[in-house]
Amino acid sequence: PAAAAMAKAAELARQCVAAGFTKIHLDTGFGCSDDERPTLAPEIAAERAVALCRSCEEMAAGLPAGRPRPLYVIGAEVPLPGGALKEPEGILITQPAEVAEFIHLAETGFRQAGLAAAWQRVLAVIVQPGVEFGNEGVARYTPARARALSGFHAELPGIMTYEVHSTDYQAAESLAHMVADHFVLLKAGPCLTNAFREAVFALEEIEFEVLKTKRSGVPSDLRGVMERQMVENPSYWQSHYRGAEAQQRRMRFSSRLDRIRCYWGFPAAQAALKRLQRNLAPAVPAELVSKYFPESCGLPSKEKTGIDASTLIHRRIRAALEPYAAACR
Repeated sequence: PAAAAMAKAAELARQCVAAGFTKIHLDTGFGCSDDERPTLAPEIAAERAVALCRSCEEMAAGLPAGRPRPLYVIGAEVPLPGGALKEPEGILITQPAEVAEFIHLAETGFRQAGLAAAWQRVLAVIVQPGVEFGNEGVARYTPARARALSGFHAELPGIMTYEVHSTDYQAAESLAHMVADHFVLLKAGPCLTNAFREAVFALEEIEFEVLKTKRSGVPSDLRGVMERQMVENPSYWQSHYRGAEAQQRRMRFSSRLDRIRCYWGFPAAQAALKRLQRNLAPAVPAELVSKYFPESCGLPSKEKTGIDASTLIHRRIRAALEPYAAACR
C-alpha cells in the first residue's frame, strides 16, 4: 500500500543521503497496491516526489559541515527496470507538454513544502526519447522522432537537463546523437553486466583448452553452476523470459536483459568464479587472449606472455562503456 511504501522509500532516501550519495532519483511514477492504476497521475507522482525530497533534505541538514547537498532527478517517464522492449514502433516519445506539466507540478509542490532551495538542485527530468531494449532487440535512437523533445530542452529551468533510462546497447553514433540533442545523462547497466558475462564465459572456454594440457585440475563448470542456480531460484528471471524450455534456457545465458546478473553473488557462483581464476592463474596465455579477447590485441611488451583473468574481465567491461564515455566527452 502507498502509505507503507512511501514510509519505506523515505527511509531509503534518508539512508542514501547519509551514505554519501549526492544524486538522488525521486522515482515515484509507479503505483502501489492500493492505487487506482499502475502508472500514477502526474499530480500524485509529483506529490510523492516532494515527500521523498523532504526526507532527503531533513537528513542532509544533520550531516557534517562541508558535505554537499543532494542533487535530484525527477520525472514519471521511467521504464520498467532492466529492459522491456516489445515493439520498437510502439515506444511513445515524451511530449514537451508532458514535461512542462510535470515540472510545473513538482516546482509548485517543492516551493509549497518549503523546499525552494532543493528545487534549485533538481539536476534532471526523466524523459523517453525513443530508446529501449529487450531480450534480443534494441530500439535505436532516431533524432527526427525526438526533435520536439530535444528542442524543449531550452525551456528547462535552472540547471535542469534530460536523463534517459534504458540506453543500453545503443550504437556509438546513436549515443553521440543523443548527447548532441541534449539527452546527456545516459543510464546503462545490463550492457555492462552482460560484458562481464561474456568475459567470464570466454574465460571458461579458455579454461577448457588450458586444462586439456594438464594432468590434473578440476574445471569450474561455470555455466553448469549458473544454470542450476537459475533453475533452482527462478524468481529473478521468470517474469522476463517466456517461451518453451529450450528458449528459456537460451535466454538465461544470452538475453540482453542479462537476468543472470542477479545470480553472480550466490555462494556457488562465487566459488565457481574463484575456481575459474585459479585454473587460469597466473595468466591467460597470449595466443588464447588474441583468440577470445580481440580487444586486448596489440599487447604491451610486458603482457606478451599473457594477461591475468581479472584484467581481461575489466577490459571487456571498459570496451562496452567506452562509447558512452566518448559520447559525453
